[in-house]
Amino acid sequence: MRLTPHACGETLLDGVWWPRTANLTRELHDLISAVTPSVGVTGRITFGWNPASISQRRADLPDGVTVEDRIADQPPDVMYLFGDNGTRLSLLIIPAATHFTHAHAAMAAAGAGVG
Repeated sequence: MRLTPHACGETLLDGVWWPRTANLTRELHDLISAVTPSVGVTGRITFGWNPASISQRRADLPDGVTVEDRIADQPPDVMYLFGDNGTRLSLLIIPAATHFTHAHAAMAAAGAGVG
């Protein structure tokens, strides 16, 4: 995961996330921990469910985070993480199967504030 220098709502994208597997729900706890310094306590996450993640959809996170379908006008490849303090972090999701050259280029662009 890589965040832009001015993350949390100042740009269309605040960063990029390249999960290790297609099952995004399996990796949410690590992602939440990684973004806590930027978003604070995460209260809600919205994203477009893929076939690997939908099988885990019924699994509630024990830390009280609500996980929902993407909201109106949310791009299908972007995840929103909402902090309890009113912040929102927008992360471009790079599919797990993406070749590392393309994934690293997207992550470098996000780190430079492109997006």
